[in-house]
Amino acid sequence: MATLVTFGDRLITLGDRESWLKRPSVPFATYNQGHLALGGDGRTISYLKLYETQPWVGVVVNKLNRQIIRLPLRLYREVTDDGECEPVYQHPIVDLLRKPWRRASPASLKQKMSFPALVHGNGLLAKVREEPNVPPSGFLPLDWRYVTPWCFDDGEVFFWETTQNGRPQYVAPEDVVHLAFEAGNGDLGLSPLKQLGTTLRTEDNAQRYQSASFENGARPSGALVLPSDVDLDESERQELREEIRAAHTGDRQFNLALLSGGMDWKPFSHTAVEAELIEQRKLNREEVAAVYDVDPPMIGILDHATYSNVSEMHKMLYGATLGPWLALFADTLNAQVIDPEPRWADERLFVAFDLTEVLKSNTPEEIDAISKAIGTGVMTPNEGRGRLRMRRVAESAADQLYMPTNNMTPLGQAPEQAEPGGEYPAASIDNGNGNGADPVKANLLRVMERAAKRMSSGLDPWDRDRFVRELAQDVPNAPSEPLADLVEGWITQASGDPAECRRLARRI
Repeated sequence: MATLVTFGDRLITLGDRESWLKRPSVPFATYNQGHLALGGDGRTISYLKLYETQPWVGVVVNKLNRQIIRLPLRLYREVTDDGECEPVYQHPIVDLLRKPWRRASPASLKQKMSFPALVHGNGLLAKVREEPNVPPSGFLPLDWRYVTPWCFDDGEVFFWETTQNGRPQYVAPEDVVHLAFEAGNGDLGLSPLKQLGTTLRTEDNAQRYQSASFENGARPSGALVLPSDVDLDESERQELREEIRAAHTGDRQFNLALLSGGMDWKPFSHTAVEAELIEQRKLNREEVAAVYDVDPPMIGILDHATYSNVSEMHKMLYGATLGPWLALFADTLNAQVIDPEPRWADERLFVAFDLTEVLKSNTPEEIDAISKAIGTGVMTPNEGRGRLRMRRVAESAADQLYMPTNNMTPLGQAPEQAEPGGEYPAASIDNGNGNGADPVKANLLRVMERAAKRMSSGLDPWDRDRFVRELAQDVPNAPSEPLADLVEGWITQASGDPAECRRLARRI
């Protein structure tokens, strides 16, 4: 694999293309975004350490990072100007996404993109080229902690410096993939942890307070007030001080009951309840979730959860929460990896995350959605069976698209004609005794009303065998099969809506 090389003030990129650094007319500017001050003692802690030590930062980052890496990142090709596209399974870009560097997987690539962006607000991948002026064949992750962006005054980065290998190495902007949301820093993003500065300082102090309380046996500090007729000499006072110090360093031998002389204990500090410590820590975790745009129930904060919002949070996660991140990653790869390479751009290629698997509904809902798609000509029966991981049907009709008419009819074939208003054919009216269509109509109305009631209860609305059997009993010479086809077409047209089913019945 090619590596970063620098010589003097010359820049050798990963593509072995040498260029001279152009000295700007303004001083170089760097951005120190990697640390956060905690407490009043000037103590600072890195963003990575905050992720390691602050539980709710870790919970949110882990939730987003681990959900992102499970999503397939696929390559597509536009085949028409109106946006129709097709997946591409064999291409150098597919190989690049499948094996971005040695011993790496697609999950490795997505982690190296998402984790630094979530923690530091920026992610950086260097492109690896086998020879000059060819598309990249791999990536080299750059650790943001060791990266220095060299910028103009307007924030535009004109080259990147990294010291992760122990010495300064430089990369040109066209030889990196840089991920960042707009944050007013020019090309650079802003870590969400910087926006949480006050929250994390408060959380750190709350944790230290609780830890100290437990270490000191949860005893509040205070004073021992002596009665006016009691006077301790210096040795007694010293002995008392040592006992109190021992108690506040975790010595469990100390016992106030051993003191004598009518002393009275006066606590000075607030208790945890008085300081509303618990409520403050709850607020801190909700502020962390808010900055990362994560709904609290998604990370186990169920204080205000209901059955409704818990059941919908899966869709919310991949929509409102992860949607912007996924768009950033895919669009950045398209703009900085595919578009700059003419031979790839001319093929109208692009990458996108495939959400099909994670947004699958439960089985009844999925079957209902597929049935509606087949019934409206969106997919063929065999395509629907494929979505359900079922075998294809050999009949050619299973590979045709259908549209609702009186009955389901393959596209390209003329539908069977019905009488105006959707009535049954005139031949079906005569019941053989000259009394007209009343018995037939009664059967049709009965079966449509039964279908509407079963739709309301979520049951299968249509029992063809029962209809044919009952019609044969009432009207022996009625054309039962054509009438059954007619009713079946009406029920399909209702699409599970009881009101629509009854409206169609009124047309009889």
